[in-house]
Amino acid sequence: MVIKKTNNVFFSVLCYDKDGDIMELEKEVRYLINEKEKKKIIDLTESYKEKTNMLDITCGYDGFDSYKKYGYICRIRQKGNKKTLEVKNYKNSNECIEQAINLDKVSDGVNYLKLIGMRPYLYLKRDREVRKYKDLKVFIDEFDIIGSYVEIEYQDSKDGKNKVDEFINLVGINGEEQDMYGGIIKDKLEKDKEFKKIFDANLESILKNN
Repeated sequence: MVIKKTNNVFFSVLCYDKDGDIMELEKEVRYLINEKEKKKIIDLTESYKEKTNMLDITCGYDGFDSYKKYGYICRIRQKGNKKTLEVKNYKNSNECIEQAINLDKVSDGVNYLKLIGMRPYLYLKRDREVRKYKDLKVFIDEFDIIGSYVEIEYQDSKDGKNKVDEFINLVGINGEEQDMYGGIIKDKLEKDKEFKKIFDANLESILKNN
């Protein structure tokens, strides 16, 4: 994969696996939003995909240290009725290459990763609505335990990060760019004992019922 930046314009070349399948390159940023900012985002964008309930279960060899040690994450995703096992290989906190295979059941993916020594350590449960602003994909994510965020993908944009900055200014978001969702959860788990208690109970219930 080659990524170049010239005069604030990003160019990327997708990688292919040994079978010739495209491994998707993602570029994204995310921000915590309040209800007023969420409404402004909806007003400024057009609907792309209807709101969908999503569940992610992330597994690794070393829990939350897995990404730092190995540079990739393995997760099982349920989006509506579709279930996949996905690998995201990160180049930095905003860019990754992703590839996925379909599953019949969530438990199939969890059990497969357990067989190679990985263990579930993170879940993300949210309602996600996908919208568009020009050639940006805008995801409104409403989580069960960490609030609402907007995630903006700009890998398909000719102007890249510049359009992201334009959009953020139009919405009036003043907060700082946020870590990946896993990093946000990790920080809360380390600092808030009550949050950890709720999170652990939820993860146990999800693994038992899926």
